[in-house]
Amino acid sequence: MNARATESLVPTTAPQHTPTHRRVLLLALMGAALVPAARAYARCGDDPGDQEAVAATRSRVESTCHCDFASDHRQYVDCATRVINAAVANQSLSSRCAGQVRRCEAKSTCGRPNAVSCCRTNAAGKTRCTIKADASRCVARRGGSACMSGFSSCCDACGAGGCLPTPAPTPRPTPTLPAFCQPLVGGASGALVPFKIDPGSTNCGGGPTPTPAAAPFSGAVEDADGNTVAKLGLGCLYTGALPALRLPDGATSLLQVTGTTLSTLTLGGSDGTGPNDCTRGIGSGGRCMNGAPGIDGHGACGKDIDCGRLGTCGPEVRCFFGPPIPVPNGTLSACVVNGFLSDLCGSVDLVTHDETLATALLSELFLTQDAASPCPLCIDGTCSGGANSGQACTPVGSLGTSQDCPPAVTTFLGTLTVVVPQLTTGTSTLTADSGGVFCPGQTAPGALGFTDARLLTETGIPLGGGGSLLSTGLAATFCVPPSGNVVLDIAAQLPAPGGFSAAGTIDLSGVLPLP
Repeated sequence: MNARATESLVPTTAPQHTPTHRRVLLLALMGAALVPAARAYARCGDDPGDQEAVAATRSRVESTCHCDFASDHRQYVDCATRVINAAVANQSLSSRCAGQVRRCEAKSTCGRPNAVSCCRTNAAGKTRCTIKADASRCVARRGGSACMSGFSSCCDACGAGGCLPTPAPTPRPTPTLPAFCQPLVGGASGALVPFKIDPGSTNCGGGPTPTPAAAPFSGAVEDADGNTVAKLGLGCLYTGALPALRLPDGATSLLQVTGTTLSTLTLGGSDGTGPNDCTRGIGSGGRCMNGAPGIDGHGACGKDIDCGRLGTCGPEVRCFFGPPIPVPNGTLSACVVNGFLSDLCGSVDLVTHDETLATALLSELFLTQDAASPCPLCIDGTCSGGANSGQACTPVGSLGTSQDCPPAVTTFLGTLTVVVPQLTTGTSTLTADSGGVFCPGQTAPGALGFTDARLLTETGIPLGGGGSLLSTGLAATFCVPPSGNVVLDIAAQLPAPGGFSAAGTIDLSGVLPLP
């Protein structure tokens, strides 16, 4: 896609700048045909990292300057310039690319009420984008055509012959979980069953340019001939083409016994001791994920405008799945906070030693751009940075992160929904068709960044050990649906396959009269 010149004609009706329309520009340059490398890094696009740096800076401009709610164009451009200059100063954006980002923000409708991005194609077939004060001024020249784009910036609006189509927003997927999870079986006994995450692989690999994972392994990616393309690390969450997440060890989730037979325990979500170990799904209200005061001064919201920025009014997470997860990735380094979108539930068979759990996770992504420490750390009982910098904290596991030390809300980027319908101690597989497509709607063939992938396998570990404290390993493969956030969907190539595994221990001492 050429950001300056490739589009298809659409009707000349005034566009509405939806979250999709605004955010798609953030990664549009990721696929742009920038200038190929020449003798030296003299122009933006010569360095392979330039495209990611431009996309990350434009994302930071959006999160800081808020195009959709800007009322003055000059003030918006001044704000964008400050963000760009800061990116150059901290070396996350090269000076040769600063002008490109600045032009994209200057040639936009941001802060210009009623303005439109107008793509006009002349009789010779050449298309040019200009910002017009209103829709009535976007008219075709003799022998040509004109259309109004749904994108705010001319960097994203036009293509060959007219306007680039703007994807429709995708609604958040509705979790579909096994029948035994809803409704819960039997009467709640009140007995709690802790599940604690044990250490796994120190390097999960994955990402758009996949790197090998480190042992121990839990699964594999195979090609059409059955050859192993890559091994998957134990204790890792793989989501499309995004860098894999290494699950922090030491985190504990408390389930509740909801039914029993002679050999089987049925488990459901519990209130635990608080948000760090409870396993309940989201509440009924909404909250401003960007830290805005919302409608009550405490972050409550019903729609995005209550938070002052599109895509920031989200569900109220009541329970977290472990502490924040650091994702080091250069200027695109991020911090991920996982919460339970639905109750964690499942069953344990004491005869076959099989265990099955199911849930849906809401992953909140914060673009911190701090490669050295993507998430704030809890050091000597104090948060090293983030929203609670300098405040008291308790570290969890070997990564040293803590829910007491969340990332700064100003770095919020978006959310992903990860529905895991069956975490099993057995083997879970996902198979592609002859074209390499694993999931409905998938456009990029392969899995986890491997285009030749045709089989994805994750294998768990049956319950083992003696007494009531049992070791186990849970594994799953699944399809990750679109997030509704085009930035994340493009980066992760969603919809796409996903994989999960976790080693841990389950404590049945509150249920079984065993030593």
